[in-house]
Amino acid sequence: MLLLAATSILLTGCYSSQPAPGAYIPKTHAAQKHAAAVESMKSNRMDDALAAIDEAVQEDPDYADAAMTRALILLRLARLDDATAAYDAVRQKWPDHAEAHALAGIVREKTGKTDAAKACYAAAKAAYERRLAAGDRSPGTQLSRTLAVYLLDGRSAGLIEVNKVLGAFPDYGPAQEIKSKIAENNRTFLLEWMERPGK
Repeated sequence: MLLLAATSILLTGCYSSQPAPGAYIPKTHAAQKHAAAVESMKSNRMDDALAAIDEAVQEDPDYADAAMTRALILLRLARLDDATAAYDAVRQKWPDHAEAHALAGIVREKTGKTDAAKACYAAAKAAYERRLAAGDRSPGTQLSRTLAVYLLDGRSAGLIEVNKVLGAFPDYGPAQEIKSKIAENNRTFLLEWMERPGK
């Protein structure tokens, strides 16, 4: 759904194929079905993707990436109520999942629920800040937080934050692109960017 998926904003979901050290290791069948769902998404076979991801989530309910991918598939299918419920389920089960908060906000923004969207963006910002405080200073995490700030507080706040990212990582291409879109106040582009897996 909204931007705050990739790159996090978002960043997870069907975003990673190799677990990080100490990361959750999904059940084999669930991981296979998740991979199949991602491939079906790439081919725009969304019904096949949903069938595969439903099987992955049923096989391994603790597999957060699969749960996020399921929500994204529902979003791509324009089943916005179902996508909202799916992201909210992730937020409830994994309250530190910043991308889920961001994307839940994007779905709500798409349906005109501005105040509810802002609450989700605030939760995303807080979750990214906890991630940063825990030692994840990667440019992707910092840029994802920047997008959450932009979605919550607007253009001026977003420009301040993206300039901080570029001060630390001056050659970071995604931040350069995002800065230009924030400067244009191109919210539609930024929401769509956040929905992309693996930004």
